[in-house]
Amino acid sequence: MPSTDPATATARSQAGAPVTVQRLGTISVVSVQGPLREAAGRAHHAVLLELAEAPAAVLCDLSGVTGVHDRDSLERLASLGDQKRRWPGTPIAVISPDPALREGLEEAPGGRHLAIAAAPADVWGSLADGSTTATVREWMPADAPSAHTARELVARACVDWGRSSETAAATLVVSELVTNAMAFHGADIEVSVARCGPRLRVAVRGPRTRPAAAGDTETLDIAGPAMMLLEGVSESWGVLPARDDREVVWAVLLDPAAGVRDNATHAPRWRRSPS
Repeated sequence: MPSTDPATATARSQAGAPVTVQRLGTISVVSVQGPLREAAGRAHHAVLLELAEAPAAVLCDLSGVTGVHDRDSLERLASLGDQKRRWPGTPIAVISPDPALREGLEEAPGGRHLAIAAAPADVWGSLADGSTTATVREWMPADAPSAHTARELVARACVDWGRSSETAAATLVVSELVTNAMAFHGADIEVSVARCGPRLRVAVRGPRTRPAAAGDTETLDIAGPAMMLLEGVSESWGVLPARDDREVVWAVLLDPAAGVRDNATHAPRWRRSPS
């Protein structure tokens, strides 16, 4: 594992929790300590916060975790694999020197989508495999003209990446997500489009639309017609909690070469906005 470069690595403590986050180059390292029953939720939330920052990969180090390996805690941690399954552009690795903990994670739902190892050195070299190959992002005001600006940003990226056939779907998605973010009258928004193999992901970082305590839930405040449009062109979508009282709403476009998606495993819950 590379040494920490002061120019590229930062460390910060999550308020009220024994969690430390470091950025080593383009990879985020989340280190958690304490009893597993308490550490599992903290680790899960900290990893989601890092995923919202779109690093090349996230490594969750559980070397300092102790206690009984209860099923609920293991499933909570392993559920991070569902994030990796739905958007492979950001690999997630979980590290633990405890073989029983590793085995429990591997057997829990979602665990097979995680890179699970005894030490960081065992996975560090492979974390870049399958990671996002390109990302374009831009901050813009949360006002009406930004919907047009966002469509132009996404359209240019599609052309540059040789994905012109997906321009219509991508610009439709970003327009709906920007419009949704503007409805909450927040601060500036960040629009991004990322490419990972055959997949494109469009995302908008904006003001949080639900209480912070519910930030891990996947419930979108999008009106019915917009919801149906997104369902028609996306294979998966969701919400990530982000820092500074924000959230990232994202959608992965249907791969034209892939089969029909499984809505039962990909779709989060949607909450219809008041008309």
